Amino acid sequence: MLKILAFLFIVVPLAEIVVLVEVGSFVGVAGTLGLVVVTALAGAFMVRQQGLASVRQIHMALSRGELPTRAFYHAGFLLLAGALLLTPGFLTDTLGFLCLVPPVREQLGQWLIRHWLEAVTTGQGSTGIQDPIEGNFREVGGQNDPDLTGRLDKRD
Repeated sequence: MLKILAFLFIVVPLAEIVVLVEVGSFVGVAGTLGLVVVTALAGAFMVRQQGLASVRQIHMALSRGELPTRAFYHAGFLLLAGALLLTPGFLTDTLGFLCLVPPVREQLGQWLIRHWLEAVTTGQGSTGIQDPIEGNFREVGGQNDPDLTGRLDKRD
């Protein structure tokens, strides 16, 4: 988990900065800022349109008494797309626009479901033999045990 967080908060921003500088060297600062704003606005518009359609699909499935699994993961990827598209940078915009493509969302959703089912059915931890956890214990409720206030009650 720490590696993933380090990647997200260190590597991705550094890569975004490099790409922004490279694009800026070709189209200038104003052009780069314009492209960043245009991709954010276009992405927000597309996420809104597809998000409303996704909400309608969830509502229709629920009204039919069905579990809207596909619509839920499509909505989740649309939420991710929105976050990526509103993050300044061309790499995150590319990933965000990919999340807007329904076949890409479908493939990612199927992969996530398979991965989740595998993790749930096989367990997530080590399946090997583990050493026992050693420790001391005492029975509660015997004679001369302290009660909740710490007093000793004599039980005869």
